[in-house]
Amino acid sequence: KEFNQNFTDTFQSIDVYTKTRGDLLAQTVSYKTFEREIIYKDTVILPKPRRTIHLGLEGNNKLDFKAGLLFTNRKKTIYSIGIDLDKNIYGGIYIPIFK
Repeated sequence: KEFNQNFTDTFQSIDVYTKTRGDLLAQTVSYKTFEREIIYKDTVILPKPRRTIHLGLEGNNKLDFKAGLLFTNRKKTIYSIGIDLDKNIYGGIYIPIFK
């Protein structure tokens, strides 16, 4: 007797041929894989830079002190405001040179 059997799914097709006469005389297996498209999205998600606020205190050798507040935005630009003991008000901006 001869038998042909096919197994098919979405990925491949397998054909099995078997020949018997009381005992197994021959058996072959052949397969074919189906083409399929693999979609791969190559995206790297980078975190956004954070905004930060810093509170600080500065001093010098004459015992003059200055309190300051600094704000850093997402472009890494720093804005500062401060006041010293003589009630002088300071303001500033710091721009990054190297990125």
